[in-house]
Amino acid sequence: GRLRQRKHADPILINAYGNRRASDAVFLDDRNVVAAVGNPGGASETGAGAIGHSLRVFDIREASSSQSRAAWTCRVNRGGEARCIALLEDRVRLVTGGVDGSLSVVDLRAQSTVAELPAHLDEVTCLCLEMPRGRAMVSGCRNGDIKLWDTRTLRELDHLRSAHEPTRHFLSGTGFGGIIGTHGVTSLHLTDRSLVSCGGDGVVNIWGRGWQ
Repeated sequence: GRLRQRKHADPILINAYGNRRASDAVFLDDRNVVAAVGNPGGASETGAGAIGHSLRVFDIREASSSQSRAAWTCRVNRGGEARCIALLEDRVRLVTGGVDGSLSVVDLRAQSTVAELPAHLDEVTCLCLEMPRGRAMVSGCRNGDIKLWDTRTLRELDHLRSAHEPTRHFLSGTGFGGIIGTHGVTSLHLTDRSLVSCGGDGVVNIWGRGWQ
């Protein structure tokens, strides 16, 4: 017989950043507590968080269908916009990557930023933990660079310069003749044996044998 289409429940909507960009999110527990990063200017419209606080943490059990107040917020990446987020393996620290090229380390117990690292010369576009043990983390940059970090000490271990060529892409259909954006590293996946990187230049790089 014909397969019956499964009906999905409506999602929980969190108006986290007003009408501004929400860039990335991660669960801090199995299913209820979500940490998000985005444009920190979107605060007064929703009461979700203070202006300048790009990191906003929500308990979705408290969310309504249209709006939610953050359980707590935090100023990261020097008060600018964070674009990506990663929960470290110890589950008491998370890292955010900012448009200013910095990495911020947040202590979840203290609910505050404990370190700011000048990681890249341009926007940090993505973060990825090493699978399966989380001993290392990689960060990708809009200028095409990739860096490898020790997740215990947050010390830089390696730097792959110009892994991807920054490429300008024309986005049509905006009503203003299109918008041009520059994309370097767009995605990363790290294991204990290899690294896969994708870029705006249309290239998928497979780096290996990895860092052990």
